[in-house]
Amino acid sequence: MENTDGVAAAAFIAQDPSTATSSRILETGPACSNPSQEGLPSVLVLEILKYLDLHSLLKCRLICSGFQYLIDSTASLQYKIELAVAGQQDGSYGDTFTRREMLKMHQKRWDGLEWTEVLRVPTMPDYRGIYGGVFVQVSSETDTLHLKRIPSQSRGIKEKNWILDLSTLLEENTITVGKFGMDPSQDLLVIITSPGNSIRIHSLTLSKGECHPLTSGPYLVPHDSSYDLGPDGPFSINICHDFVSIHSFFGAMLWNWKTGQVLMHVVSYKVSSMVFLNERYVLMAIKGDYPYLVAIDFLAEPPERRGLDELENYFIFRFPDISHSSSVDGITVQPNPRSIWGADSNPSVPFSLVPQNRLFVVHLHSNNIDENLYFAILEASFLSLIKTGLRVNNNSFGWSMWGPEHSRALPNYPNFPAWLVPSYGTRFAMKRHLPHGRIFVDVYDFNQLRCLTNKKQNGDLETPENVNVSENSEMIEGRQVCVLAPTRFKANIFRDEVDTRLGYRVTSWSVPGNANERFISAICSEDAIIIQDVTNEMYEIYTV
Repeated sequence: MENTDGVAAAAFIAQDPSTATSSRILETGPACSNPSQEGLPSVLVLEILKYLDLHSLLKCRLICSGFQYLIDSTASLQYKIELAVAGQQDGSYGDTFTRREMLKMHQKRWDGLEWTEVLRVPTMPDYRGIYGGVFVQVSSETDTLHLKRIPSQSRGIKEKNWILDLSTLLEENTITVGKFGMDPSQDLLVIITSPGNSIRIHSLTLSKGECHPLTSGPYLVPHDSSYDLGPDGPFSINICHDFVSIHSFFGAMLWNWKTGQVLMHVVSYKVSSMVFLNERYVLMAIKGDYPYLVAIDFLAEPPERRGLDELENYFIFRFPDISHSSSVDGITVQPNPRSIWGADSNPSVPFSLVPQNRLFVVHLHSNNIDENLYFAILEASFLSLIKTGLRVNNNSFGWSMWGPEHSRALPNYPNFPAWLVPSYGTRFAMKRHLPHGRIFVDVYDFNQLRCLTNKKQNGDLETPENVNVSENSEMIEGRQVCVLAPTRFKANIFRDEVDTRLGYRVTSWSVPGNANERFISAICSEDAIIIQDVTNEMYEIYTV
């Protein structure tokens, strides 16, 4: 178990021309066996090395055998490398040795889908969701939120259950689907009510349901009644640091939840969904004859209400040409909360997901041919493409400019409920029915460093070209598969064959019991897979 991920990562970086130390440095670097021979005490070198990031640390490892030995034999530096490879950031729980061992166990259990505990929670008829490790259900009859912090043995998190009574706050309003958002890392609960021709934004503490200390709200945000957001109309709420967004059938609005300042207001029925990319950009899915994604710099847009065609600071990401014999009837991009959970969070954790390590799942659906297509795309891909667009002053990316290299198409999965968020971080889960009646959950992980280093280290099976993993359960049941070869397929939605190459690892898990007799869906969180059992009106939470 010693140094495995760290050494594998070092080998990968060394062979990557884009990240490796230049050949000139390698050729002229000192062939020393100990850095102290060059007049630098090891204790001083270690003090300097601990401030370096992953790529800088691994480049230093290539300078000479002395640096390599020092880095490979220092547990704290190996832990730093292993954290980065796992896409995690350090926490405050326990000492370094304890946190490192817990990280290894957490990764091992996810790789093998080894569950430590199963929780069973009766379902309620109204909205439910998972936010940063907190599972919530709503009772509209009593205006209460029923919350459960999902435990994790491998991260030392204990289960907690509590109920928030919001009947006094809401008065005659009721909590309905999509009328609230949460960010446990900020102890934040955002509730929306609609008195008259305005919407009222309540920023509360998630722990007690009281007015959040960082806001002086509630705030009233006026809106045109012709673009009414509800009280009964469905809409979704997303939170990213200081910003909150509302999306409805008729458009989207963003504001600062601490100050109440409106930042952007877009009116268009073509906006089918919206999520945060980061603290500056939102990503919208735009429906129509030729659907596309658009990233908008909401800090650069004026706060006044504008149409979609009036926006000025945006980047468009287009899909392959649509077939003349079919149409795309729906496009959605699923939210993946960008939590800022860190070392000072409550409860303290040994490590947590780096906020930037996120995957977006884009769903395309055609009614006339009953076809569902899912595209997996990393946050980092969108942001790197935006930087490229800024340099070349081009605000539109055709499919060939971004899709094949930065996405992976996953066809032939059934549709999932609109409220369901199947992804967390770089993982997401999809249910799959087999012809003989069994039901599987396929857990994908698009962490690129883990994918490449694990393949080099363990010789994980790589599927050949043109193999659709979703149709070959025997190949991946009970073991992890690393897929780097392209996925090539001819979808009825598109005019031509589609080629996507974003690497991933996938493990398939057979749902226990008589799963074929009940309809299920699967949700992925940082420490669990949640299975919805409609027949028995139960949620089963499998934790690592």
